[in-house]
Amino acid sequence: MWRWTEENIEEALMDSKKFDLVILDLPDPNNDILATFYSLEFYNDVYSLLDENGIMATQATQADWALGADGHVIIANTLRQSRFPIVRMYAQYIPSFGQWGFAIASKRYDPLQISETEIADVLAAIETNTYSEKTHFSLFALPPWLIKDMENTQLINTIDKPIIIKEY
Repeated sequence: MWRWTEENIEEALMDSKKFDLVILDLPDPNNDILATFYSLEFYNDVYSLLDENGIMATQATQADWALGADGHVIIANTLRQSRFPIVRMYAQYIPSFGQWGFAIASKRYDPLQISETEIADVLAAIETNTYSEKTHFSLFALPPWLIKDMENTQLINTIDKPIIIKEY
């Protein structure tokens, strides 16, 4: 495991260090500094840190009808404007947070192009009572209102214009 700071991200970029997987569990983007971790520039830096098969997974704030999803929508559009050719948003109910959004961004692998057989093969080696082939695909079945919001936004979060802050 590697813990990211502003300094070691720059170091990794200069050293051409490559990762096959980056998992981001970030605090809410409620100030200028934290908003940079949700910026187009940051996502492009993560892209540069991944090897040719690399995948990034991140929490993407709430995606809840009642509580709001503007931050999630901005993250979705910012990721789609990044260098990642594959971006998939998904959501899951988290008891302490409500409907929470997540994203997978990849250079090569699309989580919706995995067959049920491939998922079953992976799950056969893992003891789980909460995940299945059907669960996998259902996570990506977003409600129509959220899809519409994501399709209609032009907002992109950047370091110079951290628009995501206004959602917090």
